[in-house]
Amino acid sequence: MLNTNQKIEHLRKLGFNGDFEQIERMYNGEKFDVRDEEYRRLLQLSKEYCMRFTQLSELISRAKSAEEIEKYNKEKSEILDNLFPGHGAIYGCGDGLFAIIGTVDLEGFNYINARVHFNASALTHLDEYVFVASNVEFGDNNICTQDGQTQLSRINVGRDTWIGANVNFDNYTDVGEKSVIGMGSHITSNSQLKPSMISFGNPCREYKFITEDYETKVKKPGAEGIRSNAEVEHILEHMKKLGVKGDFTQYIRALTYEKYNTLEPTISKIYELSHKLCSEYNSQGVSIRRRKEILDALFPLQGSNLVMGDDIFVDCIGTVKIGNDVSVGDHTTLAGNITIGDRAKLGRRVVLQTTGHEVNYKGRKITADSKGNVCEISTPGFIIVRPEIILADGTKVIPDQTVKRDTKKDEIVTNSRDD
Repeated sequence: MLNTNQKIEHLRKLGFNGDFEQIERMYNGEKFDVRDEEYRRLLQLSKEYCMRFTQLSELISRAKSAEEIEKYNKEKSEILDNLFPGHGAIYGCGDGLFAIIGTVDLEGFNYINARVHFNASALTHLDEYVFVASNVEFGDNNICTQDGQTQLSRINVGRDTWIGANVNFDNYTDVGEKSVIGMGSHITSNSQLKPSMISFGNPCREYKFITEDYETKVKKPGAEGIRSNAEVEHILEHMKKLGVKGDFTQYIRALTYEKYNTLEPTISKIYELSHKLCSEYNSQGVSIRRRKEILDALFPLQGSNLVMGDDIFVDCIGTVKIGNDVSVGDHTTLAGNITIGDRAKLGRRVVLQTTGHEVNYKGRKITADSKGNVCEISTPGFIIVRPEIILADGTKVIPDQTVKRDTKKDEIVTNSRDD
């Protein structure tokens, strides 16, 4: 983590040469003047970096050669270096970043997924080995001023913390070491999140203590959520037609509800291709015909008459099975082994998230397998949406659930409910 003087030196290397008094005050967590010329320059450059970062993701999705991809990825890495001076390792950084240069400290190992925001209202510190899933926001992005003066809040996220999808953080929040934050949670400034806890809710509250021997167990669905041998073979042939070659052992384990190495080379290619196709689908100017081709690529187990909205995120090709006459709204996240029945309707900003790292922090360490490949174990889960079910806007479904009734707006489905 850089100190304020080191961050100011970083700004000088980026071409800043004015009076840094107000920026220094901002980095120190003190009140500062938002009308300051150098601060406004900093804000503008940060915005340009973030917009370019997202644009580069679109360019990569359309690249025609390995040389182009390498060129764009190099520029993305340079942008991350400029936005997060002194950062540790960053993997999986997706579209939708917003951060002011130097206000976010990323130490150690950080996995940051798609559409993550580090908003302008807070100084954010993520310590060693933090995972962040898709659609997470830090701070409320409302900078309140009085006579042109404001003060950024502080958000601290402890070591070995794994944060679920679509979580948001209020200003002035702290997350204890090795905590796991459940999907759809709202971390308020008065949340008491202690070390080694699974927590979720609005506001976020303690749920379960993680013991030293805690093991994340695989829960298999009933017959409606199991992929048949014929379906698995169809998915594998589909992947080969998309140009994916290699050892599909770990991918098959993911499809058939066994723990698997999410960093094994072949399945890593599939994740990467899935994210690339989503980025292209979400880009402006993509033709209706090309969008249909992308949907066919993402969903080999797909019924007829699928209607899909804008800005979607599908974590892994082939893991989502969709029935006939299904409609899916804008800004939807589909991650993991998901089965959506005929004539189901998913509203806007619905999150179905099943894939997960090990709950026990010891199992989330990246090691090497017997072949020398990097290894990080994931535990597959399932979500089943029964036929004709309507998931209202903002619905979030946590792993290992069968949704049997329509949901209310912004509902978090936390247990399988009886009819």
